Amino acid sequence: MNPSRQYALVPFVLGRAGLLLFLVVDTAVIAGHGPGPMAALGVAYSLQTLFMMVALTLLQGGLVLASAAVGAGDPAGLRRASRTTLALGFGLGIVLLLLAGVAEPLFRLTGQSPDAAAAGAAVFAAYGWGMPGLTLFLAIAYLHEARGQVWPPVIVLYAGILANAALSPLALAQGSGFGPGPAITTVAVSSGLRWAMMLVLLALLARTMAAERRVPIREDAGAGGGAGTGGPRALLRLALPLALLQGIETLGFSGMVVLAARLGPEAAAAHHVSTQTLQIAYMAAIGIAARTAVRVAQAAGAGRPGEAGRHALAGARASLALTLPLAALLLAFPGTLAGLVLDDPQARALAVVTLRVTALIIVFDALMAIGLGALRGLKDVWLPVGVHLLAFGCVGLPLAAALGLGTGLGVAGISCGILLAVVLATAGAFARLRWLTRGR
Repeated sequence: MNPSRQYALVPFVLGRAGLLLFLVVDTAVIAGHGPGPMAALGVAYSLQTLFMMVALTLLQGGLVLASAAVGAGDPAGLRRASRTTLALGFGLGIVLLLLAGVAEPLFRLTGQSPDAAAAGAAVFAAYGWGMPGLTLFLAIAYLHEARGQVWPPVIVLYAGILANAALSPLALAQGSGFGPGPAITTVAVSSGLRWAMMLVLLALLARTMAAERRVPIREDAGAGGGAGTGGPRALLRLALPLALLQGIETLGFSGMVVLAARLGPEAAAAHHVSTQTLQIAYMAAIGIAARTAVRVAQAAGAGRPGEAGRHALAGARASLALTLPLAALLLAFPGTLAGLVLDDPQARALAVVTLRVTALIIVFDALMAIGLGALRGLKDVWLPVGVHLLAFGCVGLPLAAALGLGTGLGVAGISCGILLAVVLATAGAFARLRWLTRGR
C-alpha cells in the first residue's frame, strides 16, 4: 500500500478531535438539566482535560518506538514496543484513577468553593474509573497508527461517541437524583463506553500481533536496524522529558489564566474564549503532529534522516493549510465569535482584541506541535524541554505579567506574552530539526 494513503492525515486529525468531541457530548447531554450539573461538570472537565493531555503526551513515546521498529523492519522490536506501551497505558490509568480519589482538595487549591469542589469531585470520580480504559485505548490507538492501521481507532471512537449521545439521555430518563446527579450519570455512561471501546480495539490489535508473529513486518530491513529495543528503559527515556515538557507548557498557560483573572471577570471571560478557540485548533494540530512523528520515526528507524526532514516539512505545510484559513477568519470576524459566547459588552469588546492575537497564536502553536512531533520521532526530546522552559517560564510568562498588569494593554498584553512564548518555542524546534537533518 502507498504509505501516503496508509498514513493518511485525515484519520489522525479526526482521532484527536474525537477525543474532545466525546467530552462535548457529555456537556450537550446535561445542558438542559440546570446550572448545578453544568457547573459540577465544568469543574471536573478542567482536570479531565489535563489528565487526557498528559496521557496523550506520555504515550507518544510508545508511538515513536513502535514506528521506529516498523521503519527498521524489526518485528521483535515492534512486539517489545507494543507490550511496553500497553503496560504504560495500564499503569498510567491506575495512577490517574488513584488521583481521582483526591480530586476535591485539588479543586479547593484552584480556588473553588467547598460546595463546588465537592460536586466537581463527585463527577470526577465517575471519570476516574474510566481512566484506565481511556489510557489503554490511547495506547492501543497509537500502536495501530504506528502500523499504518489508522482507521480502526477512528471508527471505534466515533461509534463510542454516537453510543454516548444515545445512551446517556436514556440513563438520565431513569432518574438521576439531585445536585450533580445528572452529570455523574452522564459521565458514568461515557466512562463505561471508554472501557468498551478499549476492549474492541484491543481485540483488533491482538489479531494483528498474532499475524505479525507469523509474517515479518518487512522483508527489506532498514539501514537503521538498531533503532531501539522498544523496552521499558527506552520508553521511559522518552516519556520523562515528554512529561516535563507538557508540564512546563501547562503551567505556562495556567499562569496566563491566573494573570487574566487578576484583571477582573470580564478579562477572564475574554481570555477563556481565546483559550478555548486555541484548544480546538490545537487538537487538530496534534493529530498532524502525531502523523508527522510516525513518518519521521519510521524514516529514522530505516536510517534515512533526510527523508525524516522532508516528512517534518510536509507536516508543517499541512499545519499551515489548516491554521491560516482559521486565522484569517478570526482576524476578519472576531466580533462574531465573541458575540456567540459572551453576553457582557465589556467582555465581548476585550475578546475581540484577544481573538485577533489568538489568530496569530494558532498558526505558531500548530507549527510548534509539528516541530515537537518531528523531534519526538527522532527521539530528540531533552533540548525541547530547555527551550520550553526558556520560552514559557523565562520570557512568555514574565512578559505577559509585565504587559498585562504593568501597562494599559490588560488581557491583550497577556495574549502577547503567549504569542512570544509560542514563537520562541517554534523557532527552537525547527532550528533543532534543521540541525539534525542538515545535509542528509
